[in-house]
Amino acid sequence: MALNLDSLGLSAKVTAEGISAPDYQTILSTLISYFQQIYGSDAYLEPDSKDGQMVALMALAIHDANNTAITVYNCFSPATGYGAALTSNVKINGISRKGATNSTVDLLLTGTAGTTIINGSRLAP
Repeated sequence: MALNLDSLGLSAKVTAEGISAPDYQTILSTLISYFQQIYGSDAYLEPDSKDGQMVALMALAIHDANNTAITVYNCFSPATGYGAALTSNVKINGISRKGATNSTVDLLLTGTAGTTIINGSRLAP
């Protein structure tokens, strides 16, 4: 059975709902399946073999490329952009970006005086 090289199903895709891509494990298992179609189902592609490590490297490269594509896509939105990409996008649209400021909140804590609140702990509402 020949591989359909036009749609391996490993790349990021942009749809009306946004951008998505398969996770690393899906990419790896798909590549293993493709390699077994090419070299036979008895091809040993476990992580302790050189061939298995090569397939894992290819899967990681595809996964990294997909994550880069998702980041680039998201940087074009003011809601999800950040850093230099956000600055460039607001400049293109003729608006300016405000500098970072510290947030403040008025807060009333009630409880037993002297109780230690450990960093990172959650308080019940």
